[in-house]
Amino acid sequence: MGLFTKLKEDLRDLYKSRGVRRVVYFHCDHWEPWRPLPGHQAINAINADEIMRFIDTMNRIDFARKQTLFYKDTQTYVYDHDQNTSPGVKADPTDQIRFNARFPEYHEIATKALRYVSTQSGMDVQVHIHHENVTFNTAHEKPEVIKYIGSDVARRFEEERFALLLNLSLRSIEEQTGKKLDRWFFVHGHWGLNASDPAVCHMTREIAIMMDHGCLGDFTVPSGRPVVNPRLEVPYFATPVDAPKGYDLQECEPELAYGNKTAKDRGKFLIWSSVIKHRGASLDYYAPWLRKRLDELDKLAREVVEQSYLVDGTLFIKTHAHSMHPQYYEDTRLAIFPHAYPPIQNLFSVLFDAAASAGAEVSFLTASEVYDLLTTSDYTPPGGHALTMAGEPPVIDGCIPADRRYPLKTAIKTLKGAPKMGPAAGRPQAATQLAEPLSLEDLGLISNVARTIVLDRIATLGEAASGAGGYYKQRAAADDFIAPYEVKLAEYFINTAKLEAYHEIGCGFGALPILMAANGLPTVGIDSERKRIDGSQSILLEITRKLAAEKRRLTASCEFIHGAFPAVITGRNVSKSVAFFTNVTSTITQDQRHNILEGLKAYAAVILDLQRFLERRTAVAEEDALLAELVSRGLGKPTEILNLGSAGRYVRFDRL
Repeated sequence: MGLFTKLKEDLRDLYKSRGVRRVVYFHCDHWEPWRPLPGHQAINAINADEIMRFIDTMNRIDFARKQTLFYKDTQTYVYDHDQNTSPGVKADPTDQIRFNARFPEYHEIATKALRYVSTQSGMDVQVHIHHENVTFNTAHEKPEVIKYIGSDVARRFEEERFALLLNLSLRSIEEQTGKKLDRWFFVHGHWGLNASDPAVCHMTREIAIMMDHGCLGDFTVPSGRPVVNPRLEVPYFATPVDAPKGYDLQECEPELAYGNKTAKDRGKFLIWSSVIKHRGASLDYYAPWLRKRLDELDKLAREVVEQSYLVDGTLFIKTHAHSMHPQYYEDTRLAIFPHAYPPIQNLFSVLFDAAASAGAEVSFLTASEVYDLLTTSDYTPPGGHALTMAGEPPVIDGCIPADRRYPLKTAIKTLKGAPKMGPAAGRPQAATQLAEPLSLEDLGLISNVARTIVLDRIATLGEAASGAGGYYKQRAAADDFIAPYEVKLAEYFINTAKLEAYHEIGCGFGALPILMAANGLPTVGIDSERKRIDGSQSILLEITRKLAAEKRRLTASCEFIHGAFPAVITGRNVSKSVAFFTNVTSTITQDQRHNILEGLKAYAAVILDLQRFLERRTAVAEEDALLAELVSRGLGKPTEILNLGSAGRYVRFDRL
């Protein structure tokens, strides 16, 4: 008996119970082969050789031969402030961002490698673009970039700049592969399609601009950022809508894609979607959570069969990966690409062997071929192709659409009124709903004073001795020292039942505790760094002085304490207080971590950001693992209170 005989039999029965007559497997790779190498330009002979090795390796694996490589062509750029004089092109002469011309020798290297792909394999090369470094979003960190990218001038040319990047990429891919991209498909860099995640993209007309350039559909979903996933869990056609995440609004007039032979001619755009999500579709085994899932092969394989999209007897299994990601080259002599990784081979072997034993035909297609299958199949849904989106429409927090300057040819729907703002979509809604954004007392005053004092300390004492470091130096360079997530948290506290005191652990320069005290909440700021506590005291003293000049004062107490938590609160009764963390990441020992978690149990409630509690987490699976750990450690009953997309996922634990 084979190692997986019982699992294959169970999967065979599952295929039969679902009425599967055909299995279509297709893989959409976020293909970024030009990885950085010390001492080399990204486009170099070493990476070119790896591309050819990748093709040769995949050609030996039946289910890996027809991948769709959503290729990130390397388009370098510079800002005018970089004082780089290399030749290039701009969206407008007054724009300060320029895309560099590619030197002939690099073009020759890239062309040789991509021609190998197009002539020596059945791979389909499609389009993958990262524009987050040259368009407005909330994730920029460099002060000089932040200053320009949010300016009126930069926003005025944003759509045209994206269209220029799109044109440059399309032309380059055609030249390298020798194939015309007269119809093409897209996967969004960092997932955030059409302003679905403001940390990535604010272009509400992104889909329409791509359609202008021949794009027929998007295969980003299922996304590594859940906020991007639409409510509909079937592939569907949508009319572009000028709104954040417009493809998830009923106004996009969604229609089932399968059997829909006329949607393309009526100006509609394909959105691939499914019940199965990122954790069931990703093959990026560099992630520890996926290696763990592959160890539990029976659960993962059943999930794939149960949750992949099934229509009219055809089961579509879609996967994605970053097959040439730099992490596959760490601590190894020879990278093992995802489809060649033995546990992933086991997964597909049991899936396809079981399908065959169930009498189902197994096909390996490209994304382009899947599109054709969807739009040429003879199928009429019982209720017709029109779809209705269930549940509440998405509410995208903080999206600031670019100026609508680009002259669209594609018909696009415009919503009446401004887009709604609020907690980011895609994750469970907060148990406590906030009222309309508050006009927080003295927000501008406190932010400006904090910014001025931190900058003065840096100028006088230096970046390190001031306690600012690189992080607070960047914060002080921005217009608003108090971050948007801190404002949201202050609004939450003001809107909820009051507690005796509010302790911020890792308060930094203390702007948030001072803001809360100005709005009637007694606060304590705790930090283990004496330099930052000194800075906090200076900010508090200056705020108190300015208010006194206006015959005013803080409406609640504000105290700052230097020391390590939890030792610093020894002797205090915090049983009616709340401890909270915002952006606290540092290197600590396991004993220190244990002591912190034990110390938090003394509080009536604890609030923290699952993305930035003690260490940085970029995957929802990592956040969920932390949540489960904290519950098991006895922090209390959890409630997700603020969903801010990539800006934070705040959970409140109440003592049972």
